[in-house]
Amino acid sequence: MLLLAATLGLHGRPPLLDLPKSSWVPDYSSTDPQEIGGRARLSHLANLQTEALPSGTEEIRIWMGFGLTYLQGIRLRKEKGNWQAWWLMPDLP
Repeated sequence: MLLLAATLGLHGRPPLLDLPKSSWVPDYSSTDPQEIGGRARLSHLANLQTEALPSGTEEIRIWMGFGLTYLQGIRLRKEKGNWQAWWLMPDLP
């Protein structure tokens, strides 16, 4: 299973959230490292549901696992015209 989350810089304004109210929408407040919120927190990533990125910044996060394997991700970020990529390794017990 794969989940893609993306946001664009909103020039200092709070993010505009238009999230469906369904059971499949992840709970980003979780502290469990096998859930998106916990894994992002463990990696010291901003919560894209509540925090705006700096102006001109774009970020894409791709999450893989979700019980099939340990949760891991790829983070792509564009700042000042330069792209960077990180592999967010699984948090193994």
